[in-house]
This record gives sequence, C-alpha cells and structure tokens, in this order.
Amino acid sequence: MKKCILVLFISFIAGFSGNLFAQNRFWVAATAANWNNAANWSATSGGAGGASIPGTGGSEVAVFNGNGLGDCNLDISPIVSGITVNGYTGTINLQGRNLTTTGATNTFTTGTISNSGAAAALVLNTTGSTTFNGTLFNANANISGSSGRLFFNGSTFNGTVTVTKTDANADTGTGGNTFTNTLTITNAGTGELRFGNTSPDIYNALVININNTGDISVARTSAGNQLNQNIIVNYNSTGQVLFGANGGTSTLANGRTITVGAVGGSGCVIFPGKSNASGSNCSKHILIG
Repeated sequence: MKKCILVLFISFIAGFSGNLFAQNRFWVAATAANWNNAANWSATSGGAGGASIPGTGGSEVAVFNGNGLGDCNLDISPIVSGITVNGYTGTINLQGRNLTTTGATNTFTTGTISNSGAAAALVLNTTGSTTFNGTLFNANANISGSSGRLFFNGSTFNGTVTVTKTDANADTGTGGNTFTNTLTITNAGTGELRFGNTSPDIYNALVININNTGDISVARTSAGNQLNQNIIVNYNSTGQVLFGANGGTSTLANGRTITVGAVGGSGCVIFPGKSNASGSNCSKHILIG
C-alpha cells in the first residue's frame, strides 16, 4: 500500500512540476539585443542581467515590462513556460523563428510582435489561459495553436490567427480587436467562447469551427461589429455559432456571404431577432432567429 501511495505522489509531482517550479525571467536589455544572451535576462524586474535564458530547456516564464525596453530579436526558437508582455513598449521580432508557450498564463497587453524573417508564429501549446488585450501583431507575425482559455480584449492582428479553445469555461472577450487577416477560430471545448462583449470587433476573413458542444458567440453585446469578408462555418459537433446573442449588432459587408461548410454535427448559426430558416437539421441552414 505504501509503495502504491508513493508512486501516485511521484506521478502527481511530475505532472505539475512545470507549473510548480516555473521561474520568471525578466527582459532587461535597454537597446536592441538577441534573446539567446543571458546578459539580457534577470531573475528580478529591472535587476542585473546574467540569469538563465528562458526557453532553452528550463521552465522559465519570459516577462517583458517597462524595465527593459530594448527590442528583442529571436536568434533561437524558444519554448517558454509562459509569457507576459505588459508595460513593454519595444518590439519582439520573431526573425523567422517560432516563439512557443506552454505556460498556464500568457498575457499580451503592450508592445509589438513582428517578424522580419520567413514564416513564423507565436505558438500556443497550453491548457492554461491566454489573453490578448493591447499588443500589436504586425503582418507575418502569425498566431497558432491551442489554449484552454482564450480572451480577446483589444489587440490588433495583422497576421493570421489560427487558434483553438479547449476547456469547459465560458471565456468572455471584451472586444475592441481588429483582425486584418484571416481569423480561424475553433472551439474544441465545452465552454462558450465570446467576442465583442463590450466593444465592437472588426473582422476580415473569418472561419469558425465547432468541434465540441461549446458555442462561439460573435458580436455578443456590443454594437457596430464589422464583418468585412466572407464567413465560413464548419460543424463537427453540436455547438452553436451565435451573432448578437446578448443584444449586439454587426454588419456583413455588401456582397459577402456566410457559408456552412463541413456538416458533421447538428449545430446552428443564429442571428437573434430575425425570422428562422426552415428545416429540421439546423446544421444545414443559417438560422436567422
């Protein structure tokens, strides 16, 4: 019995060690510098450089704040245990390399993410939470991957965004986002993913994938959301796609369409306040109702 308990305890610690022992590493370079240089990282905010470099095999969280405003150039492809960009006014340049986060908390509030090299992305690979609430993502600075929770609270995305929500919580984005390139959003969880709860969003090409019972709500409460390009909805499960579910309004540009693509489930596309389309299987119709 004691051996069994010991094995279970060791397994528990191993499963959570990435979060339990993650340490912050603060970017402290005052001028443009490379990621892969210990002199640019400190164990304390604004402290002396020389700490371990995040994303090179340890379990560090990369933190960019107001105490290190030099541009950061990726000369490696780091995998970090979380990333926070808050108070930082510089630019993180991917330079053709992926920046991957596996952390429980990822926050993008200020600064700019750019990419002057070949195709590369900020890659989310986490069951935790990712919040976009102010950071500017330039063209070619794409975003991909999955996060347990997703909050879109006011960033500008000039590259492609291809992300998946995976957990059971309802995630309410306040809005104020601009997607100038294609947004491909997938709900593979059971909780609702909400956009535009306070301020309107601007969308260009939009692809929505329902892969579980969780809904995706666009223009939930805010007025004046803009749908400037075609929208494609793919159903692989029973979740719904909702436009204006809590009184929000949106405008689909002239000549643009909403198309139901793959139909592998029985979800609905719903525009509240309108008359319903006919048909018993709502996954094959756009419900105006």
